[in-house]
Amino acid sequence: MELLGRLLIQRGEWDALIAMHTGELAAIADPREQADQHLRIGELHERNRGDDGAAAEAYGRAVALDPTLEEASRALGRTLVRLERWTEYVTVLEAEASRAGRAEARLDALCRAAEVQATRLGDLEAAVDTWRRALELEPRDLRAIRGLARLCHHTDRFRELLELNGR
Repeated sequence: MELLGRLLIQRGEWDALIAMHTGELAAIADPREQADQHLRIGELHERNRGDDGAAAEAYGRAVALDPTLEEASRALGRTLVRLERWTEYVTVLEAEASRAGRAEARLDALCRAAEVQATRLGDLEAAVDTWRRALELEPRDLRAIRGLARLCHHTDRFRELLELNGR
């Protein structure tokens, strides 16, 4: 199979290579190895076929099988942004925040999620909640303070805005 895979790469026969990798999935018992295989399939769809929809599906399967596979999570997020599938992207960011080891990474994922909720989805209540969660992690984070302050002003939450100004 490895020889066939190299031949298909040389010839640029991406659909055949994807079909080969997909067929190999049935023989893979380990979920992490299956996730790696889905990641490879997603990369082929994204890089070689330019099919972000199929890539996102493959990356999503990889993340479902192994949520710790950060490369697949980043790739899924990247393709969802290009597809403008904002609700799914927020879900990816929320998952990223929950599994991040460093507070800095959790904070970054929450801030990106809040921005998408506010600007792309127009879900100001969800964005306010997400900004608040970010501030629970780091009460002095300027990005979170400014983001929440903007929404408090926009949604007439003046008491909360005054509290934020006191930080």
